[in-house]
Amino acid sequence: MRSPTAPAALSKVKGASFNMDAHLMEDIQADIRFSHLSKITMNLTNATIVELSDIDVIDNVRYRSEGCKRAIKARLAAGYKVTMVQSALMGNVTYFVGWDTSFSGNARARVETLEQLALELGGGVTSVSETTISAQGLVWGINESPFLASLSIPEMDPAQYKPSQHLIGSHVDAAIPPVSDTPVVLADHEQYNEELPIKTPNLPPRTSTVFRQEQPLDGVGSLDDND
Repeated sequence: MRSPTAPAALSKVKGASFNMDAHLMEDIQADIRFSHLSKITMNLTNATIVELSDIDVIDNVRYRSEGCKRAIKARLAAGYKVTMVQSALMGNVTYFVGWDTSFSGNARARVETLEQLALELGGGVTSVSETTISAQGLVWGINESPFLASLSIPEMDPAQYKPSQHLIGSHVDAAIPPVSDTPVVLADHEQYNEELPIKTPNLPPRTSTVFRQEQPLDGVGSLDDND
């Protein structure tokens, strides 16, 4: 179902600037190619939250292939946590890059360095300058829900799981596009009051399931909601 808090949550990221997570910034600077970068901030635009509702899952589970069903059963038996992607934060981004004063390269050297950084960041890069990288249509974070998965998997009891909270709460947890295992915590954001629309996807005849390896619980996966 659509979350009534989504417009207010999106207003927090619309037009706001975020500092890149310090740990990720350290990883970037550890690469000799990017050692002269002093700071990276990000500005999100055209942000939307795409959500999958309970009704979407129930109405479309009949399209799940036999292979997918067998894979889910095998994962449960092996002790995996099975969840379903419930929502995704999508939007365009401009990275603003600060340079260390010790860098002596010319404008072309700066552009070439950021072109290499753009390849590392991934995503639909559209332009690169001496101080910016722009990209469009990126997935910045996903929210997984075991409750949503349980609606379409007979071996899982929906009563065991609480519905997930919305993707964005008091802060934004996101990932450098494409979504990876390395979290980027976007901080220092300025709240805006203008609301943005929620978009519900036109679902293809399949659903997406995410598997997480955890310790088996009585021969079945540990399936606690981690929200």
